[in-house]
Amino acid sequence: MKIYTWNGATSTTLPGKLTLPGGDTISPVREDTFLAYGGIIEEDGEPTPEEEFEKACAYFRGVCSEISEFIGEPDFRGGFDEIPEFEASPKVAREPLEALMLSAKLNWANEQCVMRGAKIGLGQPDWWYKCWETSETTE
Repeated sequence: MKIYTWNGATSTTLPGKLTLPGGDTISPVREDTFLAYGGIIEEDGEPTPEEEFEKACAYFRGVCSEISEFIGEPDFRGGFDEIPEFEASPKVAREPLEALMLSAKLNWANEQCVMRGAKIGLGQPDWWYKCWETSETTE
């Protein structure tokens, strides 16, 4: 988690507005601007639930990429409608141990995303859309 310090005050969120010594203000504030005007950003070493979720999503996307390569499907994303396609792939019959390992990794990655997503208020399938940075309307 990041800790932001400005004029002796600390916060876990980046201030929306900075008031400079002459009374001028800067809004909106980006991290580079915050640092340029003397703000301090520190990491406390404890990941936020959002950071844990993003880490779980990165792993999930990585496993999906492995499965894409394995079955020769260029855009496997681990959606419920894609699992039967994975299971029916001729490669699964030819290389059952590799398929079993990928299936176990996908299940574990899915569970991590479900659990981490719940901590930030995302249920099923919202966590999946967030992981892929998409929405139902653009799918």
